[in-house]
Amino acid sequence: MCVVIESILKKSTSFLLSCMILLSHASASAQPERPQMLVIDYAMGYPEENAGVMSVFAEAGYDVHYRQYYPALAGSDASAYDAILLMGGGDPGMSLQEVDFAINFVSRGKLLILVVPPDSEYGGDRRTNAGMHDRYMFNSI
Repeated sequence: MCVVIESILKKSTSFLLSCMILLSHASASAQPERPQMLVIDYAMGYPEENAGVMSVFAEAGYDVHYRQYYPALAGSDASAYDAILLMGGGDPGMSLQEVDFAINFVSRGKLLILVVPPDSEYGGDRRTNAGMHDRYMFNSI
């Protein structure tokens, strides 16, 4: 009789441990994830220059990623991020393919924020009016 009780206790203990592991895994995965935000600065400013903008969204609950060295949208961004902040002002700026990516992103019900610099901020000694191209591309979205 002791052997039977011991066998039942071992089985119930392993069952309880399995349930505890499953429950702890389920509760860990049930925690809401922070929404993901991508910041793309076509002017390729230093991260310090954009820290204020990024901190506002971090305080609002976003996990902010800054794409510093490749300022362009990619096709995978639509599934990886919940919000994208596009900061215009660089030359050549946004491409036609990126416009398609942005339209796809918005059609999924996600947040797209478009920002262009004032004419005097980035232009400096450039021959082109910095941000003019991005304004045109943003308007096509």
